[in-house]
Amino acid sequence: MHGLELDEQDYALVVGLQNGSPESCNLLVDLYGDRLRRFLWSRFKTRLSLEDIDEVISDVVYIAIKTISSFNPNASDKNGFRNWLFTIGNRKCLDRLRSLKPLPDTVSLNEELDERARNYHPNADSDPVSDGLMGQAKIGAVQRVLDEMAPEKRDILFLNIVQDIPPEEIARFQNKLAGTIRTQLTRARDDFYSRILKQPEFADWAQQMPPDRPSKR
Repeated sequence: MHGLELDEQDYALVVGLQNGSPESCNLLVDLYGDRLRRFLWSRFKTRLSLEDIDEVISDVVYIAIKTISSFNPNASDKNGFRNWLFTIGNRKCLDRLRSLKPLPDTVSLNEELDERARNYHPNADSDPVSDGLMGQAKIGAVQRVLDEMAPEKRDILFLNIVQDIPPEEIARFQNKLAGTIRTQLTRARDDFYSRILKQPEFADWAQQMPPDRPSKR
């Protein structure tokens, strides 16, 4: 029996990579190059070019080969190796987005913060643009907070809020339980809002948020 349930072809590939087989390195590209491209392109095609995706795939192959010893083929489900590669690819795409276009991330989170605060005042009829809610000062504050947060919290916020990927799908390609992802997302949101409401740029909204759970809808 090859592993718990890991696909036999993947099992042989992992063992070959761990043994330093050049043929396995080529097989990795043959088996997963196009699959990674389809997966990443479907999620990031509006934010990254195909050239960016191809560069990410090269990074994924390099990282997979260098860190393959950390992957245990005997403790993985059928799609464990695929999900491991897809997770690496997803993280590398997020890294590339943050380096190329940091502003959309902060704008999206800033928009949600504005909407969330407004939800506590349903009679508010002010316009967020004319009120300056999307001003550069607030965007800068959001970026500062994101930079201070742990990378895993920042990533899950980006996936759920900016990329609009539901917790169930995040769980699938990270090979985790959906409940685990929802818990991580709740903690990341709470961390983000507890930090952002301490920023002087958001002092006005801090007065409008519930004091115990600022991220609770």
